[in-house]
Amino acid sequence: MTNAEKNARARLAARTSGQLLTDWDLTEVLPMTPELPVVRGWIMDELERRDKAAFDAWADDDDPDASPRSYFLQ
Repeated sequence: MTNAEKNARARLAARTSGQLLTDWDLTEVLPMTPELPVVRGWIMDELERRDKAAFDAWADDDDPDASPRSYFLQ
């Protein structure tokens, strides 16, 4: 893991779940770049670390446009 990735993951870990979900929502409207899937993966990793059951329920949702917000903020 590079120092840049360690720093990014540390910053994500310091954010609230609500902030992470807002970050996720913002990635939905950003133009696709090579970095965007990496950032989304880091957000997903942090959400999964915080609540595995909610993450699994979101991942199992058949709707590809399902928002993680409905699973993590209840």
